[in-house]
Amino acid sequence: MSPRHRRGEETRERLLAAALDLYEREGADGFTMTAVTGTSGVSVGSLYHHFGSFDGLAAALYARCLSGLLDAVLDALDALPPGEGAKPAEGGEGAEAQGAESAEGGEGAEAESREGTGAEGREDVEPEGREGTGAEGREEAEARAAAGIGAVVTGYLGFTREHRAAAHFVHASAYAAFLPAHAALVAEEKEPRLAGILGWLRPYAEAGLVVELPDALTEMLVVGPVAETARRWLAGAPGIDLDEACRLLPERIWRSLRADVSP
Repeated sequence: MSPRHRRGEETRERLLAAALDLYEREGADGFTMTAVTGTSGVSVGSLYHHFGSFDGLAAALYARCLSGLLDAVLDALDALPPGEGAKPAEGGEGAEAQGAESAEGGEGAEAESREGTGAEGREDVEPEGREGTGAEGREEAEARAAAGIGAVVTGYLGFTREHRAAAHFVHASAYAAFLPAHAALVAEEKEPRLAGILGWLRPYAEAGLVVELPDALTEMLVVGPVAETARRWLAGAPGIDLDEACRLLPERIWRSLRADVSP
């Protein structure tokens, strides 16, 4: 990278860091272009050069914070012990979990670069996994799938607790006016990571252990309750305990996803 490009990246990073810090300290009312440029020491012209507008800066910050949040969920899935993150194998026996490389710093990596987490990494699941699965093998596979749901919950809420400012910006900006014009930027960061999370569950659906639903509905069942918990906690709603949520939500979410095994 040339010195000029390096300086450009440093300026961009300074603006994004200042913007998040300002939002954490002053809230939405204090999140203005004048305040960000004043805090960062970067000129308005430079902000426009790097982001096109103040809305462009806000969208870039949203995409970065959202990427960090979803990467934390993927990292939690990657960190499952061998056997708990394994895909269902033919006959119901567990295969060793495929390794996944985490993005350096948790930002900017495409979810598809994680081996075995994206949809493509799951195409080798044999349909025979539906047949001949004994009760013991099914229970083990269900336990692995349930552990994955637990990882989603703890990864999401753990990021919320540890990176409160970033999580707050994501949830507070979810329906912000600046997002539609920058939908492509957000989708570029969100979609591959979300595909990695849903792709982790797909083999269990193919094996008949998880209900098969459109991806959007699966996302609502898996991420929706956790996101709402985080949103209320960040807003200071009474009675929201993240530790309690981490204990109780995984089992409830798993029940909503578990395939009906009754005759």
